[in-house]
Amino acid sequence: MRLVVLGLWTLTSGCAPSDPLPTQASACTSQAAPADGKPIARLGKPSTGAFVPLVDGDRLTIVSGGQGGHHVYVEVSGYSDSATTWVYALQLTAPDGTPLSSPQALPIQTCAPGWTRTTAIRLVFDTSRDAPNGDAVVQLHARPIGTPLPDVDAGVPTGPLDQVVSVKVL
Repeated sequence: MRLVVLGLWTLTSGCAPSDPLPTQASACTSQAAPADGKPIARLGKPSTGAFVPLVDGDRLTIVSGGQGGHHVYVEVSGYSDSATTWVYALQLTAPDGTPLSSPQALPIQTCAPGWTRTTAIRLVFDTSRDAPNGDAVVQLHARPIGTPLPDVDAGVPTGPLDQVVSVKVL
């Protein structure tokens, strides 16, 4: 009996990550409204402290998941002038536009009026290819629910609700 229990423990212990994965969460924050008072959304680096904007050239660390996949984490801080549900559409691509992660559309309940910070957004790499190691692009498109998202195949829009950041994934 001890041998069976030891064998099961050995087989299953390799399936769980050594550290628990962060859980995506959203919370209202007490920042001042944008000067123009209009909605805006911005990408951020994974952080346990204050929101840190993600800027061109920043590095995102590849995390190995418990099931053999790979991902990176980002955050989004968005200002809304009313309480509503927004959709954050995110994707990680190669500089030439080749998708590196599955696209995500995350419904987020916004604070009214105010900033909503969503942490631990996981961008999971496409499992049909190796995890990238080098240049990548993070795309964010934020819209109130029911508002069409842009056609990214026609070109990447850049407005206060869209952001494209060139990063290094290592």
